[in-house]
Amino acid sequence: MAKKSKSPFRGGHKHIKQEDAFTKAVQKVYQYYVKNTFQAIITTLAGLGILVLAVILISRWTGADSKAPPKEAALSLLIAQQLVEVSPAEAEDTLRNLITRYPRTQPGKKAHYYLGQALFLQGNFEEALTEFTEFEKSYPVKKSFLRPAALFAQGNCLEELGRLEEAIERYSQLPDKYSESAFIPFAKIGTGRCMLILKQFDQAEELFTQMLKDYPASDYQVIYWTAQTHLGRIDALRNMF
Repeated sequence: MAKKSKSPFRGGHKHIKQEDAFTKAVQKVYQYYVKNTFQAIITTLAGLGILVLAVILISRWTGADSKAPPKEAALSLLIAQQLVEVSPAEAEDTLRNLITRYPRTQPGKKAHYYLGQALFLQGNFEEALTEFTEFEKSYPVKKSFLRPAALFAQGNCLEELGRLEEAIERYSQLPDKYSESAFIPFAKIGTGRCMLILKQFDQAEELFTQMLKDYPASDYQVIYWTAQTHLGRIDALRNMF
């Protein structure tokens, strides 16, 4: 998510893997984006094909297993995912209806994350914070890509609300709680951004300097240049204040 990040559903068959193909496609896109923008474009195109395949598989899985969540739940989540950034208000309605009708299904549980996104994009940061916090605590798939995403989003919400010390605290939890998450460097950038606003220039300088070492430009172009840009701002801000 940059400052406002824009931003994966499960068929319900008892034998499928913990995370669905679409979630994994999203994770791959994010990891490639961290390292190389061109690769991200290629991966995104591949992800679209996976999404189409996932819709077909959902229909087959839900029809083949009577214990699977209702087909309508999985399809409602898919529709909401596609609506979130295009029409977050419509996505919100779809997601709330999904949560009400199918609260115990996997799509119903996952809907809380996307409801947080829809609320965030509408500027309802307090409600979004609640959804992201509860999702991260209660979502049962421990290795889900969405759990660290929800923690990162909590930091975003707190930052938007001006609760910068709390935002730093949430961002700082990511490396300890989700040590393999692709969101870690973005959480560090969020931490540094808050430090700059709080005039904690020495701490911010130390953080961004270390990031240049941890995320070299040869492998992490976006991260490296973002950290370097913030370092360039520190002297100017010191002189300003």
